[in-house]
Amino acid sequence: MSFFDYELKDYKGDVIVPDNNKRHIVINVASECGYTNDNYQDLQSMLETIDGDKVNIYLYPCNDFGEQEPGDIEEVKAFCDSYGVLDYPNVYLMEKVVLKDSQLWHWLEFTNEGSTVYGYDFEAKWNFYKYFIDPDGSMWGLSYSHESLLDEDVIDWINTPIVTKEEREELLTEIMDADQEMGLYDMDENSIHNPELYSKIHGSEIEYTNKLKDYTFTGTTEEEK
Repeated sequence: MSFFDYELKDYKGDVIVPDNNKRHIVINVASECGYTNDNYQDLQSMLETIDGDKVNIYLYPCNDFGEQEPGDIEEVKAFCDSYGVLDYPNVYLMEKVVLKDSQLWHWLEFTNEGSTVYGYDFEAKWNFYKYFIDPDGSMWGLSYSHESLLDEDVIDWINTPIVTKEEREELLTEIMDADQEMGLYDMDENSIHNPELYSKIHGSEIEYTNKLKDYTFTGTTEEEK
């Protein structure tokens, strides 16, 4: 299962179909939380600086933590409007959610285990947990209530060019050809002769295995604090 396998509905009940040529950020928001102002201000600042064609943001009002989103959806919308974030076409106010009753949120919190660098679950323990989804629908990472959307790693992730499947295969073929010329890779045996040197050359951009079909681009996440 991936992010794209779940139905997303906005506050009006309209189904939102995520664009697989974009990255996606999902946030559980609350209007009366101690983290509310900082997070909405950071979102507003981020929207003013990034290219909106690169990322969509989904705001899920949630009253699960401290009952800090008690209003109805129209009150939540008015609150969001006070920050101007819904003026941007790439920001969606979603239907109010109870996390334990949502299949999407179950995937975000638990069933992504193993799809991230660290592999631990991402259970939301308070408001303003921010989930980052790559264009292929897999989980890139998470930031917590106190962490900012203006974090350098987040902005870099948003701005990283999206590599299509065709571009990826072409790039990997070029890499394998170059590695074979340097004696690092044997195309006939599908084996890496010097993994340590190979790792030093390619760094964290590619997670290598001994078969070309298993090469995958990887993002990075911060360990849970």
